Amino acid sequence: MKFSTCFTTALFLSGIIASPISTPDSVENGTSTVHQASKFPYLCFDQNKSSFCKDGSYRKCTEYYRDHTDADSIYGGKYCGFWCNEIKNVNDCKSIKKLYDFHPNFACDDAQYC
Repeated sequence: MKFSTCFTTALFLSGIIASPISTPDSVENGTSTVHQASKFPYLCFDQNKSSFCKDGSYRKCTEYYRDHTDADSIYGGKYCGFWCNEIKNVNDCKSIKKLYDFHPNFACDDAQYC
């Protein structure tokens, strides 16, 4: 009897721990919207308005990556080139990825857009 009581309690607690926690679907960040609960990124921002575009400009972003990170200026240029451009649809995403030879950890076809 004692074993079954412990087993039932453990099973109940594991169900509570495994249950999903409610989170907001998105967080508004000025003119850039980033959806946190989505499986893939939500790309909808104007030029230099993405929260990933450091200091709001391509030049400042690349300078930051050159001076303050272990990433080299080539990666900084690719990263900032992608995130500091306007992306509103899948064609924007694909053309900018190709232009800057940037390979984020998601496919443009899987992302969500405006």
